[in-house]
Amino acid sequence: MINELEIKRIDSILSTYVNSDGNVDYLALAMTDYVVRYVESLKTFDTANLGTKNEKLAFWINAYNMITIYGVIEAIKKDHAFIKKGNRGLLDKFKFFFMNKYTIAGKKHNLLDIENRILKKCSDPRVHFALVCGTGSCPLLKNGLYSSTEIDKELDIAAKLFINSPKGITLDKENNIIYLSSIFKWYRKDFGNEKHSVLKFIARYHAEKEFIEKNLDRLKIRYLGYDWGLNIK
Repeated sequence: MINELEIKRIDSILSTYVNSDGNVDYLALAMTDYVVRYVESLKTFDTANLGTKNEKLAFWINAYNMITIYGVIEAIKKDHAFIKKGNRGLLDKFKFFFMNKYTIAGKKHNLLDIENRILKKCSDPRVHFALVCGTGSCPLLKNGLYSSTEIDKELDIAAKLFINSPKGITLDKENNIIYLSSIFKWYRKDFGNEKHSVLKFIARYHAEKEFIEKNLDRLKIRYLGYDWGLNIK
């Protein structure tokens, strides 16, 4: 695995090329070799060294996000039109998230493996706000790597940022309608499955916590459209 100095450099690179909206300057990042080196380092990393849940969370979240950045850069290199179209097409999604495989600890993984098989075992729904799939509607990309020592705090921040953003939650108090990101539909079971459980989870992080908790029965859930275009800076 890359050393601490390399990690600090990647943190610096990400803070430079990821803006406050979580959008990425992929073209500028493509001119550096840090993302490539990180993804290369995953091939020989020994996951047996991940002793705690927090270590596993941080490692696999970082692996997912860095592989996504690498995948976007490679897609742009192959077809510059990817900048405008992103993964809007069904075939594009299938290739990007399923067909493209990467070696981690000597085993082949795709992005769906990491999210739905490996990270799901950690039983922490907040990971859905930390994983960034390179789309306009995905959560904000952290401008640095996740740390095993700060992961709980960092996941709370990620959840709060996304849930209070227009692409995460939109609340229509007048009509008692709460519009949720499609993430809450796709992974509803991870948030408790039942309407009240989902809304109680959201209320923990939302600025309108009191209103949501008082109107659990009256609030109607609707889902926002999902923008599969590229989250490019």
